[in-house]
Amino acid sequence: MKQYFLLPLIFLFSLIPTGEETIKYTAENNDLYIDATVASPFQVEQQTVLSTKVAENEDLSGIRRYDGWLAELSHCESSGREDIVILDTNNRYSHSCLQFQTRTFNHYSERYGFEDVDIMNCEDQKDVANEMLKENYYNWQHWYLCSTEKIGLPY
Repeated sequence: MKQYFLLPLIFLFSLIPTGEETIKYTAENNDLYIDATVASPFQVEQQTVLSTKVAENEDLSGIRRYDGWLAELSHCESSGREDIVILDTNNRYSHSCLQFQTRTFNHYSERYGFEDVDIMNCEDQKDVANEMLKENYYNWQHWYLCSTEKIGLPY
């Protein structure tokens, strides 16, 4: 009797993705492009959704990979406000929507070759943060509290 009970469970578990799988979808009229990498059975690690028309030969390298997560992070850190400056617990000021400190923002913006970026500009902060995550996924730790206790890790 135990054999018959285990058989459906084995079949059920064979349907759960194991390891890393990639899913890509492009709509027939090229309006939607989705790229997702599944790292575990219940978590999507990376997801990119573009609502603009995608030509077959269009270069997609300029698109921010972590847009959705960065929007959630911005809301968590500052309610999405650009005009906010807060004195942090380390006695340094954190600026704008992602609450970058000046030293960190300058270091990474120079590292990635960004010129004329403004620490108070939310889009500039998201561009820098996106490059940080693309270079090293574990850079999410710069926003440890929001990432671990409120919004989850980047996908």
